[in-house]
Amino acid sequence: MTEAAPALPEGWALVSQPFESEFFAAPVLQLRIGGDGLDRLESTAAEVAAWAGRTGAGLVMARVPPAEERIAAALTAAGFALVETLVTLECPAPEQAIYPATVRAGGAEEVAECAAIAREAFVFDRYHADRRIAGRIASDIKENWVRNAFAGRADRCFVAEDEGRVAGFLLTLKRDDALVIDLVAVGSGFRGRGVGRALVEAAKARSHEVGAARVRVGTQAANHVSLGLYDAAGFVRRSEMLTFHWVPAKQGAA
Repeated sequence: MTEAAPALPEGWALVSQPFESEFFAAPVLQLRIGGDGLDRLESTAAEVAAWAGRTGAGLVMARVPPAEERIAAALTAAGFALVETLVTLECPAPEQAIYPATVRAGGAEEVAECAAIAREAFVFDRYHADRRIAGRIASDIKENWVRNAFAGRADRCFVAEDEGRVAGFLLTLKRDDALVIDLVAVGSGFRGRGVGRALVEAAKARSHEVGAARVRVGTQAANHVSLGLYDAAGFVRRSEMLTFHWVPAKQGAA
């Protein structure tokens, strides 16, 4: 990108996303919308989209609360599309760490199996949900997300076993007083066997072990199976955010 980004109102920002940019082979950015400058809302959203198109951006994403209808309308008018409603849930850390017998900490020997599960398990995340984004890009992002976690990004990489085979995985991050479930997936041949619930219980046990006050997770409102899992595990819905994507017209699913 050689052209300078448009001047944004106070509190707004365009933030580069280096990890995602690698897979799009083009700049990926997050548009953060602050509380000021609403008088320039429509024109600024349009300017950002036009600039992204001129400079070859691969994706610009923005998240806004559902109540901000004017912001959502301005993004839509500028060419952004609503791709998901992200639901954030929390539950308190348990009073003791009790790990399910079928879940253990994973290591280098499970990376390939977990990466393969990541490639086939996800449907509702914002990359797969956006049909304008090539399916291979969405799958590459999830696979490498897992590989980076096992390489040291995650606080802990849990794997669940079923008859000696890796049935699923769960990645955690420690963020202030919360343990965050960063990514979780169950292999297609192991669903409906309680694997996801065991992985979530392991995350709850880990939260006690690291001294976190709560466990936090995000999932999509369209993912009813995931929401049911967290509801059954004692999580409470805390907030929702609408996720919008701008992608260039040349981007196409493949």
